[in-house]
Amino acid sequence: MSLWGSSPGFNLSAEEQKAIATAFTNIDQLQVNGIKLAGVKYVLIGGGDDQVIQAKKGASGAVLYRTKQAVLVGVYDPPIQQAECNGHIAYHRDYFLSTGF
Repeated sequence: MSLWGSSPGFNLSAEEQKAIATAFTNIDQLQVNGIKLAGVKYVLIGGGDDQVIQAKKGASGAVLYRTKQAVLVGVYDPPIQQAECNGHIAYHRDYFLSTGF
């Protein structure tokens, strides 16, 4: 997995990138250990299919969507809510899918 882009200050370590790449096929492991993104550990709250993972840490959280060639990661903090973040990331996922990515 190679990083195509990220927001300023959001840095995924090589270990985190590797964990993300295998996360969609290893949901059982995520349920036990959670997922770490930019040094923050999140607990799995949703997913279970091979397309989306939802995770929380307190009032903050993360949404990950997989496309054919990419994984989109959205992280949110209050006042942003999970549904709003999910909508934005899903929109971009749909765009990626429509262009073959």
